[in-house]
Amino acid sequence: MKKSDSESERDEDHKRKREEGRESEERINPFRKSKKVERSPVKKAMDEEMKKMLEKIMEDVGEIKEENRKMSRELEQLKSMMREKEEKWEREKMELKEKMTKLEEKMEEQEKRVRKKNIVVTGLDEEECENEKKLEKWMKAELEVEVRVKEMYKINGGKMIVAELASWGEKRKVMENKRKLREKKRKESVHRR
Repeated sequence: MKKSDSESERDEDHKRKREEGRESEERINPFRKSKKVERSPVKKAMDEEMKKMLEKIMEDVGEIKEENRKMSRELEQLKSMMREKEEKWEREKMELKEKMTKLEEKMEEQEKRVRKKNIVVTGLDEEECENEKKLEKWMKAELEVEVRVKEMYKINGGKMIVAELASWGEKRKVMENKRKLREKKRKESVHRR
């Protein structure tokens, strides 16, 4: 029985749609085994080669993933070590700051103790303030106090002398007797430091 034109057109349409469906399915998943009958041994060899390549790629990807995991673990360990070191450095920094503060306080105390024994003398002639012995003689003559000058130095262009006395008691005696300079109407004066 012979098919009519419309039937053959329908069959042709149906075939075309089936072919298009297979082609689109092959485009979506090119590695899926085809339903077509294999006729060529060359294509079969190529498929086997593609499978081997794909397996090799998958194996390489697995190795890369494992290596990435190892690197991530190492990175985390390094970060942890860095955090610990930073915390240790911060503790040491705080300890050093505390030590510095204590040392500064001790230095200030020491300076106060030394200054406690200092006096400032102004208006002296050059020969009267040449050295510690001459300054001691001047104090004995003018202030009527025997003191021992440990150290002296000039400030303010040599117009003033800072003298460190041997003890705080000596400084007290000098300060009590500085009024004698006014009584004698001397140009020199003595001050606390």
